[in-house]
Amino acid sequence: MDLHDGTFGGCGDSGPSDDPEPPRGPDIGTIRVRYGEHWRDFNDTRRVQMHHQDTVTDFSVFGESDPIPDAEDDEIGVSLRIALDPAIRNSGPATLTLAGIAWGQDRMPRPPPQGSLAQSEAVRDVSSATLCNWMPREIDTEWHYTGTLELETNTDTEVKGRLVLTGLGSLNGSCGGDETSIDVPFSIAPLLN
Repeated sequence: MDLHDGTFGGCGDSGPSDDPEPPRGPDIGTIRVRYGEHWRDFNDTRRVQMHHQDTVTDFSVFGESDPIPDAEDDEIGVSLRIALDPAIRNSGPATLTLAGIAWGQDRMPRPPPQGSLAQSEAVRDVSSATLCNWMPREIDTEWHYTGTLELETNTDTEVKGRLVLTGLGSLNGSCGGDETSIDVPFSIAPLLN
C-alpha cells in the first residue's frame, strides 16, 4: 500500500470479481471498475492528495491494480481529479455534492465539463484517467458521475473525510470500463502547497 500524502485503512484483491459489493471494514474503502460482468479492484497501490494553489484546489485519488506482481506492463491505473474553488481551504467541515458528465480529454472538440444543477458551487470540474499499457487509448469517452466529497476536518494543515462516487460510462483513457464505484476514507496531512 502506498501512503504518500493520504492514508487508507487497508488493501483488497486486485483481480476480477463477480461480487457486486465485496466485504470491507469500516475504514478500508474501495476503488472498483466494472468491465462487462466483472469488477476489478484498484487497491494494490492507492493514494489521495490535496494540492492548494492560488487559482484552484486539486483533490485527487489514485488506485492501481497489479494482477501479476512480478510481471511488467500488466498494471492498470485509475485516477480521479476534483478541481475545487480555492476558497474551500481551511473553511471548516463541508459536504460537497458531485453530479455531472466528464468527457475524454482527447476528444476534439472537447465539450466543457457539465456539472448538474445539483453539483456544489465549490466544485469546478471532475475528470478521470485510466492507463493500461497494452490497450489502445479511447478518446471518445463519456462518464456520468454522482456522489459526495465529505470534508469532516478541513483546516490549513489537515483534511480528513470520505469520497463516495459512482459513475456510468467509460472513464477517460485506454481501459475505462463500464461502471465505477469509489468509496474511500482519507486523512491528508501535511497538505501540498
